Amino acid sequence: MPKLQSNNITIAYEINGAGHPLVLITGVGYGKWFWRKVVPGLAQHFQVVLAQGSSGLGTAFPGHYVRQSRRGR
Repeated sequence: MPKLQSNNITIAYEINGAGHPLVLITGVGYGKWFWRKVVPGLAQHFQVVLAQGSSGLGTAFPGHYVRQSRRGR
């Protein structure tokens, strides 16, 4: 998977299809796998760019992050 680095942040990405670009970005805790069911159909019409989210799977952000639970509210 290719990577882009800027300001000490490395972002992994994947490109599928051709046409107008369509960038799919996931939230914390998800990776490009989240889009696996929709990418084939979208790639028939667009150049689909999957950017790896901040889950730590292919993306490196300096610092320490803690995911908090909402249980107990």
